[in-house]
Amino acid sequence: RKRGLMRDTFGATVDAMQEAGYDISVLFGIPDFYCQFGYVRGWSDDSVTVKAKDLKPTRSAPATEDFSGTALAEDVLACMNRWQETLDGTAVRPTHGGRNKHQGDHILARCWRDDGTAVAGTLITKLEEGRLRIEDACGDPEDVIALVERLCTEHDQAEVTFSLLPYRSALS
Repeated sequence: RKRGLMRDTFGATVDAMQEAGYDISVLFGIPDFYCQFGYVRGWSDDSVTVKAKDLKPTRSAPATEDFSGTALAEDVLACMNRWQETLDGTAVRPTHGGRNKHQGDHILARCWRDDGTAVAGTLITKLEEGRLRIEDACGDPEDVIALVERLCTEHDQAEVTFSLLPYRSALS
């Protein structure tokens, strides 16, 4: 600590990325720490929590299929990219090694199709104690809300938290 090792290491890392032709790098870490190296927040850190009983969908939830624990199919990625392409701070999927990192008993990853063929929306959620946390969502907001409400009922969740909800998203 206090010997400049992080500054030197980070400087060498950024130089190496530029020499390798990278125009941008993204990292997750300590808020307000990496600004000293030229990094800025790239997306919303807003979360919105609502009572499940206050969700009032205007239609029935769509039929869904599970895609957790499997490689993200090209049609799922295309849907995510289509819905999020105009939002600040989003990235073209996949943003990791091509495998769905949202796995485990408490993760629900659902998608639905428009006419039985094309993926029309996706919802990745995490079941917490009394709360459904929305990690990622795309598709018609009415379908998303209807599905969230159904999942809250099915899993006896009292609240919903929409994590890192982009301000300009259709769902927001």
